[in-house]
Amino acid sequence: MQRGFYDNEFSPTHQKLYEIKSLIQELII
Repeated sequence: MQRGFYDNEFSPTHQKLYEIKSLIQELII
């Protein structure tokens, strides 16, 4: 849900990595 915020902070490549990490964290939590 914070994707829009990180879109401005990270480059497209890092955005992909963050999305993956986000999904993993959601599974862990």
